[in-house]
Amino acid sequence: MLSSVLSHFRYAFRAMLRHPLVSVSILLTLALSIGANTAVFSVVNAVLLRPLPYPQSEAVVKIGSLQSLPDIADWRQQQSGVFEEIGIFQPREYDLLVEGKPQRLPGAAVSPALFQVLRADSRIGRRVMQRDNQAGGQRVVTLSYDFWQRHFGGQEEVLGQPIRLSGNEYTIIGVLEQGFSAPSLQPVDLWTPIFVEAPWAITDRGARAMEAIARLGPGIPLRRAQADLEQIAARLEQEHPATNKQVDVSVRELQTALLGETGPRLLTVFSAVALILLIAAANIATLLFVQSAARRREIAIRRVLGASRVNLAAQTLAESLLYAMLGGLLGLAATWLSLRAIVAAIPFQFPHLISIQLDWRVLLFALMLSLGAGLLFGQAPLLQAFGSRMSEALTGRSSGSLAGRGRTVRRFLVVVEGALAVSLLIVATLTVQSFFKLSSSQIGFAPDNILSVQLSLPTSRYYSISSQTAFFSQVFDRIESLPGVESSGAVSHLPLGENALTHGFLIEGRPQPAPGEAPEAYTRLVSPGYFKTMQIPLLAGRFFEDGDREEAPYVAIINQALARRFWPDNRAPLGERIQWIYGPNEPWLEVVGVVEDVRQFGLDSPDEPAVYTPYRQKLRDWKRWMTLVVRCQAPSPSLAESIREEIWAVDPNLPISEVGMMEDRLSSSIAPERFTSSLLTIFALIALLLATLGVYGVISFSVMQRTQEIGVRMALGAGRQEVLTMVLREGLGLVLLAVVLGVAVAVVFASFISRLLYQVSAYDPLTFLAVPLLLLLVTALACYIPARRAASVQPVEALRYE
Repeated sequence: MLSSVLSHFRYAFRAMLRHPLVSVSILLTLALSIGANTAVFSVVNAVLLRPLPYPQSEAVVKIGSLQSLPDIADWRQQQSGVFEEIGIFQPREYDLLVEGKPQRLPGAAVSPALFQVLRADSRIGRRVMQRDNQAGGQRVVTLSYDFWQRHFGGQEEVLGQPIRLSGNEYTIIGVLEQGFSAPSLQPVDLWTPIFVEAPWAITDRGARAMEAIARLGPGIPLRRAQADLEQIAARLEQEHPATNKQVDVSVRELQTALLGETGPRLLTVFSAVALILLIAAANIATLLFVQSAARRREIAIRRVLGASRVNLAAQTLAESLLYAMLGGLLGLAATWLSLRAIVAAIPFQFPHLISIQLDWRVLLFALMLSLGAGLLFGQAPLLQAFGSRMSEALTGRSSGSLAGRGRTVRRFLVVVEGALAVSLLIVATLTVQSFFKLSSSQIGFAPDNILSVQLSLPTSRYYSISSQTAFFSQVFDRIESLPGVESSGAVSHLPLGENALTHGFLIEGRPQPAPGEAPEAYTRLVSPGYFKTMQIPLLAGRFFEDGDREEAPYVAIINQALARRFWPDNRAPLGERIQWIYGPNEPWLEVVGVVEDVRQFGLDSPDEPAVYTPYRQKLRDWKRWMTLVVRCQAPSPSLAESIREEIWAVDPNLPISEVGMMEDRLSSSIAPERFTSSLLTIFALIALLLATLGVYGVISFSVMQRTQEIGVRMALGAGRQEVLTMVLREGLGLVLLAVVLGVAVAVVFASFISRLLYQVSAYDPLTFLAVPLLLLLVTALACYIPARRAASVQPVEALRYE
């Protein structure tokens, strides 16, 4: 038995060597398509299919976006058992001196219930518990396992030791288990009690800065939890109309909430690469059908010599398996290379707890692809040989019915290839158009040659507004004295992706709005040099000046979106006054300028009303964070280091985040769109190439089969132009059918990607017209070569052709 199997594989290997061109083409096509599919599937598996590393992670959900502590407390009390527990999570950053140098560490302020939701255990010591979570209580911290290993070498003696974070002393009470991950896109090194860190938020229902992470009760579906929370939210809206108007209480699985738009983008790319596999499979089938015409006589001779159908089927199966195994091995090598390239190019921020690797699911997927592609299309020679008469197979001739069936199958495969290529080209063209429209949209400022440095002042040293103002004034003076610096400024929330705070406001002279109905605007604290540094155009009035200080009348600058919405008569509302809805004694802010809209949340986000106020007239001492922006003649590592040194000259213990470029920030803001459009374009071009090769192969084989027919036609008076037209008509007829089917497929496919497009219709008529024309042009060139060869046939030689 074993010797028989081995003999089949030896013969299969020799058969591959007898047709090296066909074998190499099949193996390379298999390797590329399997490699690309497996690499993309590895990412899909890691991001979408693999569960999060929590017990029963499918029951862990996130509620809405940002919530307030009083609301979460009400949910816990009033919910009807749909949640086992609701935890609180607030990402924070802490400063730590390491070997005399300040570092910023990622942390989180949490409620003890969060560890119950995530089923977290301690490696040593204990987690944050309810007795720790008291306003004004002792500051305690639980460490992550990785931080414990990095900074304390895994020593258990850390328990009870003090650690100074952001100028405050904390006591280490425990270390979490190895491998535990935060429910966020970023790792967390330090875990502290939320009521100790944010006592101001315990009773402030309008302070929405917390994430609510919950665990569903056993057997509770999402829709029931959603309905329960909506009822509670409706009651709270009636009880607290000023703060609870239309609060987001959507219940989503944590994995879905973390991924956002990443999931649809990955599925789009995976669908595209799956089409490549189908096109490649059709191409392989076409090659094997062409090859089978040459092997019919060989199989017929073996049948005459006594080989049974079972023996022939086993031999063909061995050849198919050999193609599949070799193609699969090459495909895994291509997967390894493709996966490294894809992971390196991935622009989206994946949850840190996800590792992309070749696990058993990926290997099983590659195995199934290899066997499926090899076995499904590897039976072509046997089917075609068994379908012919013995006498015809021995003479190498085919009956009209057999030749017609073979020609029909080959044409069908070419039409499938062309249709899939058209649909993929259309989708890729739509995404490329969307990317270029997005990248060319107006952002409201000039990002070139701007360095940015994010700073967060610790409470222990900068509790008062005056101390914060003094720090930034000294920093501006020092930075602007550096050679190569043109100007500097600061803003509380940097454009292009950084969140900003919204507040309700009143307009002087207008009716008092009902509770919860006041208009809202994004608030941005800026220095006088910010607008000049960012080159944000002034549309009316003036910029902030040095005289806009705490003792001067309070002023504000608004953006064009706010002016259009609340003063739609096209006049600049200079001299108008607005007031933040904080309390009864809030000052009125006089509007002294109107500036161009700035894309705050990304290039694809609409411009929202915003109010800029001078940092010297700051009204809240807890706003201690600012991002410095420095416009320079030519950015350089030495200038970035000089900026760090000047900041440390003012405060040597202040951690400094990585100095970045605004141009890089702009590039990163459109990186997901660039990634998607680039991959789809590559896959579409591969599809176009494979489809073109498929058309070329079928028409070339058709010309070869019809050589005698062409000779007879020319002997009876047909001219070269007539033969050329006949062959071109055959090829273009197939392509036209493929175009019609491909457009229909693209219409369905485009509807799924419409949410990913920016200012481009999913059914853009120009795209649906241009792409088919492109395929027709390319395939016409592919058909022209065999058509010209056919027109050059000499009648006498054609009549003698076997």
